[in-house]
Amino acid sequence: DCDNADYLRVIGAGLGRTDTSSLKAALELLGFGPCHHMSELFDKPDRSLQFIRAFDGDKVDFHELMKGYGSTVDSPTSDFYKEIHKAYPKAKIVLTVRDSGEKWFESFQNTVGPVSVDNYYYFAVYLI
Repeated sequence: DCDNADYLRVIGAGLGRTDTSSLKAALELLGFGPCHHMSELFDKPDRSLQFIRAFDGDKVDFHELMKGYGSTVDSPTSDFYKEIHKAYPKAKIVLTVRDSGEKWFESFQNTVGPVSVDNYYYFAVYLI
C-alpha cells in the first residue's frame, strides 16, 4: 500500500553528481524519508553485497531491499530504477541532470570516478 510510510514513493533515476545529495535533503524535508543514498552503503555491507549481486545479474528482491525507505537517489539505486519501479509501481520517478555532459564528467572524474570500476565493485573494498 503506497499510503504506508514504509512504501517507496520516489525513485531517483539521475546519476551521481547530479545534485542527488540536495534532492535527498529536499525529499526528506518534504516527508519522503528516509531517503536511500549511495553514501549509506559504506556503513551497510549487506546492502552493498545485494547491489553487487544485482550488477552481476543475480535476482534481487528490490521490494525487500528498499523496505523502510520513502525514497531513493544516486547510484546504485539509480542504475536499477526500472527494476525498483516494478517493485514499487506507484512510485514517481525523478530524473536529475547536470548542465552538460562535460560538466558531469568533470565532476565525476574529480570525485568518485577514480575509485569506480565496472559494476561498482569499489563497494567491496569497504566490506573487507
